Amino acid sequence: MLIHWEYGRDYWVALRGQELSVELRRDLQAWNDELAGLPWDRPGFEPPPLRIGELNTRGRALAARALDELGAEWTVEYDDLVLGRTERLLPRPQSSSERHQTS
Repeated sequence: MLIHWEYGRDYWVALRGQELSVELRRDLQAWNDELAGLPWDRPGFEPPPLRIGELNTRGRALAARALDELGAEWTVEYDDLVLGRTERLLPRPQSSSERHQTS
């Protein structure tokens, strides 16, 4: 799964029978809409670096939430807006309390 913004899209749907939560899909769409709402087509438009940094941080956090929901068997990548490259997210290590709950 690749998390990236796309102008005018609403595409958070079921993936191989697994669906993201309603809350995460809503948050992803809001993030996408904020990015798409910037005037990218205006000649000479340069997005404010702080705004792009904030949106980038939110996007990466949303990608991490997607990986948490989907599970470690999924590959989740995030298109980094600041660095201009795609990064693969790794599952978060379980805390000791989470390990005891699954044992």
